[in-house]
Amino acid sequence: MSEGIRTKQLMFSVSAFITASSILTKNLYAFTVQDSWMAIILAVITSLIIVAVYAALANRFPGCSLIEINDAAFGPILGKAVSAMYIFYFLSLLYFNTLDLSSFIKEIILPNTPVIMTIVMFVFICAWAVRTGAESMTRYGALLTFIVTGTILLNGFLLLKYVNIRNFLPMFTKPIKNYLIGTHIMTMLPLSEILCFIMLFPYMKQKKDAGKALSGGLLIGAAVLFLIVVRDISVMGNVIQIASRPTFMVARLVDVGEVLTRLEIIYAFILIAMLFFKVSILYFSAVSAIARVLKLESYTYLIVIIGVLTVIYSMSIFDAAYEHAIWNMTAAATYSTFFIVLLPVVTLLTAVIRKASRTETSL
Repeated sequence: MSEGIRTKQLMFSVSAFITASSILTKNLYAFTVQDSWMAIILAVITSLIIVAVYAALANRFPGCSLIEINDAAFGPILGKAVSAMYIFYFLSLLYFNTLDLSSFIKEIILPNTPVIMTIVMFVFICAWAVRTGAESMTRYGALLTFIVTGTILLNGFLLLKYVNIRNFLPMFTKPIKNYLIGTHIMTMLPLSEILCFIMLFPYMKQKKDAGKALSGGLLIGAAVLFLIVVRDISVMGNVIQIASRPTFMVARLVDVGEVLTRLEIIYAFILIAMLFFKVSILYFSAVSAIARVLKLESYTYLIVIIGVLTVIYSMSIFDAAYEHAIWNMTAAATYSTFFIVLLPVVTLLTAVIRKASRTETSL
């Protein structure tokens, strides 16, 4: 019999999920350059407030997924409409992140391989992971977090000869708007996307610790992102804002006595593993949400259907890679704000008001 997802298991899964977005730090560097470390700190503070809303929902509806929470807060009809919005959001994140991975592999590892082959193989592996269930998927969160953290620390040590503290200067010279945009991007894209983990709450062994797991995972994942950003800035300085893949380019600089070279390949495979984990969580969240709305006992067929849709839409959602890059730097954070902030806040307020109304009626 399954024991369920343990608190630490979910916590490290959240941290691995966040760390997978290190491939997108270019979006942050474009606005805050050498002050990007500060945007990370501000984004963590903002995200903790947002996660407090998720934790409040988890405490008010223990052991419930986002779908059951919506039904309880809004009623069966309006609740299904709100759930449909979340499903749309989970699917869009699934498509975007699959495209991120395929673009990375195309640009860095397999430039001559057709993108469609990469996407099909990747989606197939993710579908297999989703089919194993939530508990099996989250078992590898801690391992991935430790691997990527150790790799970043080792990589930083081997790059000490390139580190220049002056690369952090001058500080706080950018317009306030840039810091706000950078904070908004980091809050909405890598950090608060952990909203999808609410779909895993019903599988937790200790359901009362759901909010604790989210907050702890957020802090760990953000700390790893902070290390990555500090390393990148200290090595590359202002050049970081014009690099296409700054985090990967920094890893390429490792060269110890012509023996330890081309270590960026190892780093690339670690990034792919992290993205595989993130996409699998998003995949599961979308499939689970659809199955719960339709009240299906099994979601095996849904895995296949969503997998096919992921391949199709990932290939057609943007005409060119640069359009996706522009989307990430401009509209993506604003788009996510509605689903990550507005809907959960409205849900919590509605639940509180309905409970207060029932209390007054009973009196």
